Amino acid sequence: MAGDDPGAHIPVISDVEYGRRITAYFEKKGISWTAWCFDPDWPPQLISDWDYTPTTQGAFFRAYMLGED
Repeated sequence: MAGDDPGAHIPVISDVEYGRRITAYFEKKGISWTAWCFDPDWPPQLISDWDYTPTTQGAFFRAYMLGED
C-alpha cells in the first residue's frame, strides 16, 4: 500500500518502516497488540483479496508475529 491507496493516512501508511516503528514502540512500552483487520476492503488492509494475498503491511506483521522479522 502506498500513501495514496485506500485507507492510507499519516502515520498509518502500509510500509515496512511503519511496521518496524510501531512494533518497536509497543515493545519499548510493554504494550500488547494484535493485527486484526482481516478484510480486503476495510483499511488498514492486511490482505488484498479473499484469496488472502497479504499486503505489504500484512506480510510484515505476519513475519513479525512468526519471529521472522
